[in-house]
Amino acid sequence: MTKPKAKAKKGTIKKSVKAKKTVQKKIPKKPRKKVVGKPARKTVYKTRRKKVKKRKTLQSSIPDVVKRSRDLSYRYKSKSDRWLILELYDDRSLEEIFEQVEFDIFSTFKDTDYFVPVYNEHLKEKSVSVSLFEGYVFIRVNEETDEYLEALKSDYIRGPLVLKGSRQYVTNKDINKFKRGLESKIRNMIPRKGQKVIPRVGVFKSLEGKVISVDKKKLVAKVLFERSSRVVEAPISIINLETIHT
Repeated sequence: MTKPKAKAKKGTIKKSVKAKKTVQKKIPKKPRKKVVGKPARKTVYKTRRKKVKKRKTLQSSIPDVVKRSRDLSYRYKSKSDRWLILELYDDRSLEEIFEQVEFDIFSTFKDTDYFVPVYNEHLKEKSVSVSLFEGYVFIRVNEETDEYLEALKSDYIRGPLVLKGSRQYVTNKDINKFKRGLESKIRNMIPRKGQKVIPRVGVFKSLEGKVISVDKKKLVAKVLFERSSRVVEAPISIINLETIHT
């Protein structure tokens, strides 16, 4: 017996669907860049030189930046950036004569900018000073510098520093470096809490005391003194204090 054919449902139409052929487009490859190899580094062998002890002379006391200004490769941006190095007579400390030096600079060079590497603090009738280095001060070069130098007469300023027949200069960058160095030197003078100190001048001069606290911003230390069976606390500038190393 033959099976009856299945009847198609109403509303449904059978269609033969042919599979679409997918064609992949070929993407052109980018040409590779040629890589050029770097040349091999040459090894340079440095020969060590024997250190020769130099005799202590006046030039050996000159700051490194002043020595560097003698180099021919040392250049300046402009004339206004130059500071002339003035050499002092080396018979007295700059801390003792800096006020007279400032007066001579002001009276000779008028309104010219100058820099004396000294920090000074007035304590009532007396003053205490700290210098960065000895023997040199600096004035900013201008159109009237040569004219002022001819009129220079001072018991403290010898004149421009001359090496190999030429005057020596530094730049604004060097002056700022000196200022930071002076500030750093003062910061290093800050005593520790509990350290024994002696004031250089003032009411408590030569009297031993003990540091209780330190204000690093104001550069002031509170010191405890025992005087005539009494205990006294006094704020004293760190510039005026000399630490006792035990």
